[in-house]
Amino acid sequence: MLNALRRNAQKTRVVDALHAALNARARLAVFFREYGVADTIDGRFDMLALHAWMVLSRLRAAGRADLADDLTGALFAAFDTALRDLGTGDMGM
Repeated sequence: MLNALRRNAQKTRVVDALHAALNARARLAVFFREYGVADTIDGRFDMLALHAWMVLSRLRAAGRADLADDLTGALFAAFDTALRDLGTGDMGM
């Protein structure tokens, strides 16, 4: 039982680290300054989605579909939180 909890905690740490790295990479100024990505909500979403797609594809190719699924869940939870912070609620969706 405790080993299962440790594995879940370790997987959560890995997913959190991947999510943070995705956000950091997608927000690099070079994309907005040098490559002309619009520094808007849409542009930032596009960069995050592009980076997430690359990481998720690589995780699945490496046989880590479980980790890819957990990362996908974390990404959608963060999207939901961000939309709520912008004032969009369930009724607005």
